[in-house]
Amino acid sequence: MKRHPRLTWAGALFALALATGACRSAAPTALTAHTGPTTSGIAALYRPCPHCERAPALRALAAAKFEPLTHAHVLATYLPDSDRDGKTFDAEPWETEALKLQGHLFGGATSWPSRGSYRESDAAGAIGSERMILEHTRMVVSFATEHDFSAAALGELAAFLDRFKRETGQDSVAVVIDGEMYLH
Repeated sequence: MKRHPRLTWAGALFALALATGACRSAAPTALTAHTGPTTSGIAALYRPCPHCERAPALRALAAAKFEPLTHAHVLATYLPDSDRDGKTFDAEPWETEALKLQGHLFGGATSWPSRGSYRESDAAGAIGSERMILEHTRMVVSFATEHDFSAAALGELAAFLDRFKRETGQDSVAVVIDGEMYLH
């Protein structure tokens, strides 16, 4: 059975929020309007963009002598701890290697554990009778400058993810770059 990439709904939203960096204040909606916090439904998850001049957090950080660190790109790699058959393995060495590699390539990296779910599909990618797969996943995120975001660096990252896929028996591996998911 071919499975969908290991990405949770919450993890996808978090990675998308990290990776897009877009200011929602340019066209405020009910979800992102700067008129005050809302507490209903999904609107409670959204806050004004920290780069918006109307965001009090930005003024508070500036008063405390914090300055924004501008990065052109955000990358998030996903490292699950189970293979295509559901057999778990120790993902910590892979996480450590990803932290070192992304830190070297992009100037730094941060990881955290997460738990994910996805629906299994057949070899053609069709989802038939639903079988939910639950597993632990490690996310490794880097903020890269335009200078560090090179074809050579992405080639090294792709080679690492390809090796992770082969050596740990994954159906697919994923990296999110600037809000776009790439699968292999």
